[in-house]
Amino acid sequence: MHETTLMEIQAAIARLLPPGVAVSAGLIADSATPLAATELPATARMSARRLREFSAGRHHARSALGRLGLHPAAVAVGPDRAPRWPAGFVGSISHAGDVVVAVAAPCAATRAIGIDLEPAVALDDDLLRRVCRPEECDRLTALPSPLQRAKLIFSAKESLYKCVAPVMGIFLEFDDVEILFDDHLERFRARGHGRAAALIEPSTITGAFAEAGGYWITAAWQPGPAGAQEWV
Repeated sequence: MHETTLMEIQAAIARLLPPGVAVSAGLIADSATPLAATELPATARMSARRLREFSAGRHHARSALGRLGLHPAAVAVGPDRAPRWPAGFVGSISHAGDVVVAVAAPCAATRAIGIDLEPAVALDDDLLRRVCRPEECDRLTALPSPLQRAKLIFSAKESLYKCVAPVMGIFLEFDDVEILFDDHLERFRARGHGRAAALIEPSTITGAFAEAGGYWITAAWQPGPAGAQEWV
């Protein structure tokens, strides 16, 4: 990957996120920092490729936390296989292709956050009805490249799940959530359906998206006591 492409991805992520969120991104192959002792147990049965991805994710998670003044920092794995961020901080990790990204924020500013990175290619046709609700499929029919947009819906739901799972304690299926985009503002909202209807409303979570360097980038967050959620 060309350095300017990586810089484009980093700039897009920084533009999308609210103030107070630290970002660290890079190439998986360039992130070779040794893992912390508390991070090692999760790697026992990993393949070589998965270990490289995991190690790169932890490297950039520590980098993001370091930009918030936390040194040293480790991000272990919880019983649900999700990252366990240090007390007082939240964050999220994603990797796709050659790229890895991590974001972190103090809980005072951001109650929860999720980020996702996906290649900006068409979603497999046989996954469309699994990923998208009927309302979303109906809206896709009016677009020139519906399966590429469906991949963005997939990414938005992934970042949303990473955001809400730690604070709501629920496992979301794709059809539990409907994504509502505002393309002009590069923002999205979410509406819960079924068991998620009472938990997720358009005012609950702010989402943002961008296409950069051949990737879809999505992020979803909830403000903390000192934060401000805006649809601007």
